[in-house]
Amino acid sequence: TRQFRRIPNRQLGSVGGTVALTAPPADSAADRSSPADPLRTRPAPPDTVSTASAPSLPGPIVVELRMEGDPPRVAPRQTMADSTGLFLFAQLPEGTYRFRAFLDLNRNGRWDGGQLTPYTPAEPITWSEGTVDNRPRWENILESPLQLDRPAVQ
Repeated sequence: TRQFRRIPNRQLGSVGGTVALTAPPADSAADRSSPADPLRTRPAPPDTVSTASAPSLPGPIVVELRMEGDPPRVAPRQTMADSTGLFLFAQLPEGTYRFRAFLDLNRNGRWDGGQLTPYTPAEPITWSEGTVDNRPRWENILESPLQLDRPAVQ
């Protein structure tokens, strides 16, 4: 039998942050890599418009939280970013966590890797660069926003 231990509120904390959308990659000949520098990449600046409420955004931004050391079969906690890109996971036990955010184009609540036939591109996804430590009775915030690529207009 499995036994569970209730954790009192004084031992719980919260973790939050923001999601910033970046512009889609340009498709002009001037922005493509030159033969002299085939691996040139240029990061796009974050968007200044709001994220989840933007009319051009085809779906909600889902943010998942995984505790470091959890096996892959353990389902992550999940929330949606608000209209300004903010998200918060409350009532978390002490530990080290990592974030993943994706644009849920088909609104099924799961990240989809796309398919070949009929062609469907993968949903834009990003992982946090590092981990964040959660402390009891603290609200811990990511130092930098999660950068999520805005899908190109089809």
